Amino acid sequence: MQRALWLAILLSVTLFAPFALGQVSFRTAGIDERLVAKGREIFFNETFGGNGRTCGTCHREEDNFTITPGFIATLPPHDPLFVAETNPALRRNFENPKLMREFGLILENLDGFDDLQKRFVMRGVPHVLALRTSVASRDGPRTGWSGDGAPGDRSLRSFATGAVTQHFPKTLKRIAGVDFRLPDDAELDALEAFMLSLGRQRDLALPLELKGTVARRGQEIFRDNTLGKCNICHFNAGANADPAIFGPNAGNLNFNTGVEGLPDQPARLTGERVPRDDGLGSPGDETFNTPSLVEAADSGPFFHNNSIQTIEGSVSFYNGDSFNNSPAGQVLADATGSGINLDATQVVAVAAFLRVINALENITETIALLEQALIPNPGAGNDKLRLALEETNDTIHVLQGGALHPVAVNFLQEARNSTTSARRRGTARQRLIQRAIRIQRMAREELIEFKSRSVEPAQLPGKESGSKQVMGAEPVLGQKATKRFIPTDDKRRENAERDEVAPNRRDQTAVRITVPLAATTAEADCKRSVTVKSENKISCRSACRAAIRDWSLETSVRYGSGWANWDNAIRKWTDCKRPPGIFEYCVAKGTPCNPKT
Repeated sequence: MQRALWLAILLSVTLFAPFALGQVSFRTAGIDERLVAKGREIFFNETFGGNGRTCGTCHREEDNFTITPGFIATLPPHDPLFVAETNPALRRNFENPKLMREFGLILENLDGFDDLQKRFVMRGVPHVLALRTSVASRDGPRTGWSGDGAPGDRSLRSFATGAVTQHFPKTLKRIAGVDFRLPDDAELDALEAFMLSLGRQRDLALPLELKGTVARRGQEIFRDNTLGKCNICHFNAGANADPAIFGPNAGNLNFNTGVEGLPDQPARLTGERVPRDDGLGSPGDETFNTPSLVEAADSGPFFHNNSIQTIEGSVSFYNGDSFNNSPAGQVLADATGSGINLDATQVVAVAAFLRVINALENITETIALLEQALIPNPGAGNDKLRLALEETNDTIHVLQGGALHPVAVNFLQEARNSTTSARRRGTARQRLIQRAIRIQRMAREELIEFKSRSVEPAQLPGKESGSKQVMGAEPVLGQKATKRFIPTDDKRRENAERDEVAPNRRDQTAVRITVPLAATTAEADCKRSVTVKSENKISCRSACRAAIRDWSLETSVRYGSGWANWDNAIRKWTDCKRPPGIFEYCVAKGTPCNPKT
């Protein structure tokens, strides 16, 4: 009876209902950079006259704007996060240091402050990435784990008011003007602008042309509403419900998925008091809002109570009785004819998909940070490089954790090396950052299809034989190279796909090699050097040579260190001997032929 009532209520307020989205303050639709910068300063440095904490105390930029047990373990004892251990006035009923340090759980008084000893819940810290894609709901803005994290109008703009009251006080009396001060309107505007600027500004458009076999299968399962059924609530792997099922304006929805009923929750195994979290409302209806999955793989532990440690474990949760017997699980079974029942390989496949889309997002963010680091500003630039390193480490960890895309991991490690060197070497800083950007793009090419021109080792490097043809390369690694004449007709070069083969040193068979973005990057750099007057402009020749170095790196990573012999051959080049099929643009632009220029 209760289940039928719950189903009727859910269907009446969600399925195909033509309600408008809740009013969320998107004052930053145009992204006011000055307002965002002000919000950033407040987020990381403003204590609001409280106990020393800032918003960034729990939402660490270098930890994906959340805070995990692993990161907490690196903090010094005097960090403001541990104020309950250092401030006698906050020693009781403010935090649980044991659960914070071991599981990353923060104490919340969502039902008010009148009974601090009994009325509290323990929750993980949700990240604040891609909020522009996850707050809107036809039932009003959704903030925090249960959707009601903000006081007043429940908007993201008001969220900081509740956060300061909960987490910033000097004493448990929480008297505004004494224990803290509340943010003023200008500060709330700036904080909202900054938070809305973080992460993705739009959802993905699935399906993606993924290269990995397992991840590609995982995407199929994810989107299959008769198998994985993930896309129903996480449309396009985001935080919003499928508009074809729940209506065009459903947005972010709350569900009771049974997580709170999981047996053997880690925090409760300690013997510490962990009251049941009743979710949305007071008293709560035991529902929690839907998080985005693009950011999931590197922001665990998972669920509102940090009860699952791995992305594979969180996918597997939906196979179990806790979900399938929950109100949300029963509704799903009624609507689709069955619950979720994936086997172990399918669980791994879905997790692989989530790992890969997270890695793609991380690479995109890393490239943006590196590009910002190119702007002459030593202090800010070094900070961007530091964050780019953190993102790169995350991407490596995410892919290695699923034993995915080892070649991409090799590229990422090489990009990490260049980024690290850029922080230390002032004179070569720009070149190293540009190299890191190119290698990050190569890593991305390992994960997802990208239409680009391809080149061949048999053409690289080459010997000139007159002005109308170029001969194939000399033998490398003891292999016999095939001479091939490449016509220099511009139209044929522009319109033809230049694929060739190279000898594989392991099995002596022919394999195809592509150079993902070398040509595109070189041409873009050349165009910039011609059209932009800047102290940082790059000569066409430099762009060509950098792209060739990247080609040498790619072949080395793909086929073994022996392929680095290409680099030695490249160094022996003489005037204007560039490989056909990549650098015609540079040659056409009249790049100086003198190697010394």
